Amino acid sequence: MRWLMGGQVYDVSTGSFRTADIGIAHGRIATVGSGARREHADDTIDATGLWLLPGLIDCHVHLTLPTDAGDPAASANRSDAAITLYAAGAAARTLHAGITTVRDVGGWNYVEMAVRDAV
Repeated sequence: MRWLMGGQVYDVSTGSFRTADIGIAHGRIATVGSGARREHADDTIDATGLWLLPGLIDCHVHLTLPTDAGDPAASANRSDAAITLYAAGAAARTLHAGITTVRDVGGWNYVEMAVRDAV
């Protein structure tokens, strides 16, 4: 189990923030509490001073639409390979912003599916 120790979490039952340890097992939040048993930790991360929250979901993205294209038709002159590389970069930027799940609502020649499968 991986432990994030001492981070700030929002407790919906009290409507306030508190310090907590979060245990993650098999890629999912398994426990939230304090005073975690570190001897059962495969990995421990000091989250003191950090805010912890689950991954966010963006339900309307266009990973294949370059932001430098004021006209979406301008992408028609770009190769599928170039658009795929752009989409991979857009996915990485999205992930670094804390968004772990997206719903792409208009891709380009199915290259967003290739990016999904590569991740």
